[in-house]
Amino acid sequence: MIPVIVLLGGLTAEMARRDYRAASRDAAHELEASAASAARGLDRFLHDRFEMLNTLALGPSFLDANTAAIDRQLNDMDVGARGFNGGIRWLDRDGVVRGASDANAQLNVSLARLQAVAAVRATRIPSVQIVYGPRLDDPMVLIAVATSDADGVLNGVMVGAMRLDQLRQLLPALNLRAATLTIADAQDHLLMGGEVSVLDPVAAAAPYRAMLASRSGSYESATDLRGTRDSTLGYAWIPRARWLVTVSEPRSTMMATALRTLTVEWACLLYTSPS
Repeated sequence: MIPVIVLLGGLTAEMARRDYRAASRDAAHELEASAASAARGLDRFLHDRFEMLNTLALGPSFLDANTAAIDRQLNDMDVGARGFNGGIRWLDRDGVVRGASDANAQLNVSLARLQAVAAVRATRIPSVQIVYGPRLDDPMVLIAVATSDADGVLNGVMVGAMRLDQLRQLLPALNLRAATLTIADAQDHLLMGGEVSVLDPVAAAAPYRAMLASRSGSYESATDLRGTRDSTLGYAWIPRARWLVTVSEPRSTMMATALRTLTVEWACLLYTSPS
């Protein structure tokens, strides 16, 4: 009888290890796919905002750099309906704000000195930057695009601002079920999945740097970007914004899945065993 018990115990342990490894691999692959899907959804969201600003920049007031017409046009525009609930501003080639959708907009920062604006003025390539600080009610996502005259000569930069709540409204559409979504920017700040703060250098720095280097993949039994230990996570990079997206689940979720699988297997084994 004892050898049988020992045999069954060993068999149970081996089945448990096998089921856990399988559940862990499946979870890692699924989370990696979820992260890639979330990154694509967020990238499309940003792309649509780029296109809105680029279309606006083709208007005659921007082509002529007519500051009075630009300011009037932005003031009359429902910028929230266009996806910029933090307002839109236009800076001339010297970096001076000449037009704004709202003179009292929350974007109380020096736009000309922001990295995104400087990058657009230097390269004419659209840029994204997160702005946060004590003077902002909510961190802002800034999208900057170049404006040009009829000859294609740079005459300014248009900046659209979105509060992070606009990104948070996307979460249900990303269909991540019970997994936790985290977004971090290239300056080591959490945009979602926790309060906006510098990533913990002990709990989060090592996996974050490794994920930045490889840009996509998955980790098992790692510490996620929020500092939660023993997590399985998938991650993907958004080049347009230079954001890292991670989707994670606690390892206990996989252990529960493996236990359910093991229970079903034992039930089938006992049912088919000769009495």
